[in-house]
Amino acid sequence: MTTLQSHLDEFNRQGFTVFRGAISESWADQLHAGLLHYLEEPPLPGQWDGFRTRMFERGEAYIRLIENEPIVDFAEALLGEKCHMFCMNAFTTKKGKGFDTWHVDEELFFPLPDGTQLDERIPIPTYLITEQVPRNGRLPRTRTAQ
Repeated sequence: MTTLQSHLDEFNRQGFTVFRGAISESWADQLHAGLLHYLEEPPLPGQWDGFRTRMFERGEAYIRLIENEPIVDFAEALLGEKCHMFCMNAFTTKKGKGFDTWHVDEELFFPLPDGTQLDERIPIPTYLITEQVPRNGRLPRTRTAQ
């Protein structure tokens, strides 16, 4: 069994961690079916084809994601007990068009000058995290040393 501390260590080492079994396959299917149903509706302002926001308003299956242990325990350990969920987006991608490289969704709060190496003894401050529920069965690749 993977411990909370091992997830924190993995996140700080490689920028992500995977909680295997945190949601059941049937729950993931519910989330996926809910998104596909929502995508049939006309997009609201701030939404577009294949992308929807405020998924927590779309039913109990999405609300449970907010309360899901061990994910919420991880978020509180990483960000502090006063952390909160501020959005819940969902999107689909076309085959071969998904995100499969490292990218930053928000601003980079801890930039390093070119050529600077981060001292691995110092954890990078984390200000926000995302929870991903892939439906294609592929997990993120582990970053390799360069």
